[in-house]
Amino acid sequence: MKTTNTEFWAVTIVFCVSIIWLAYNTTQYTSYIVGAFSFSFTFYITLTIWFFKVKKIPVEFSTTQKYADKKIEINEAEKLTKQLNALMSTETLHKNPNIKLKHLAEKLEISPHYLSQLLNDNLGKSFSEYINSWRVETAKELIKNNDQFTLEAIGLEAGFSSKSSFYSIFKKVTGTTPATYKKQVS
Repeated sequence: MKTTNTEFWAVTIVFCVSIIWLAYNTTQYTSYIVGAFSFSFTFYITLTIWFFKVKKIPVEFSTTQKYADKKIEINEAEKLTKQLNALMSTETLHKNPNIKLKHLAEKLEISPHYLSQLLNDNLGKSFSEYINSWRVETAKELIKNNDQFTLEAIGLEAGFSSKSSFYSIFKKVTGTTPATYKKQVS
């Protein structure tokens, strides 16, 4: 049975007030401090529930992995990873700023779901992280070998869709900006 937000809070308040009333009315059998403890307890529990409901933070107690029951065999994963890396180096698909997971999966003749699983479980990267790592490596090579191109042109040639995405992703991956990297390798 699904309750509305108003019903949930009404039940919560009635429950908390009942606990406090019970604690204060049983002080003749217990210590008077039980009333104060019950108030504090219900106050903090209600505050915690409110925080999780307002922030819409999912409360999960299990830490299952995304594909825990459908792991790709190690041999199969290694074979697919080699095929993927060979495909990326020969066809330079990462230079296309509009490359999608499904396009790459079609080239490998596997499902997009299976490719996503391979990248996440076996390479520890999302699709965008994988593509961006190839782009950054391409940009690093272009920076080393080309003095006539601007950094923006190098970013666009490597497959980044804009100067800002090139700079932010390059810094995230390498820990340095493209301009600083250019100075280091010159």
